[in-house]
Amino acid sequence: MVSFTILGRERSAEPQIELHLFWCIKETWQYKDMEDWYLIIGNILLFIPLGIIVPAFFEKMGSCWKMITAGFGGSLCIETAQLALHKGLFELDDLFHNTLGCYL
Repeated sequence: MVSFTILGRERSAEPQIELHLFWCIKETWQYKDMEDWYLIIGNILLFIPLGIIVPAFFEKMGSCWKMITAGFGGSLCIETAQLALHKGLFELDDLFHNTLGCYL
């Protein structure tokens, strides 16, 4: 995850932030850009293993709300690191998609 979301990205001069929820889905739907669909689906798929691994190692993490919290917390750590290191885009959509992936 870290390699894909932080290490493999170029550093920008300024932190990049997008705080409008579902902006990427609206834009992707409007412009029909397949690369953007790839990024959305990739963000969901990226966190599915976390949703499998966490309950396997921590039996008490089996409830839906705990999985949602784990997915959101993991995603928030990555997004915050991207913001602090100026790598990638801190966006609410990624928090939503990653959390959804963990839940699935």
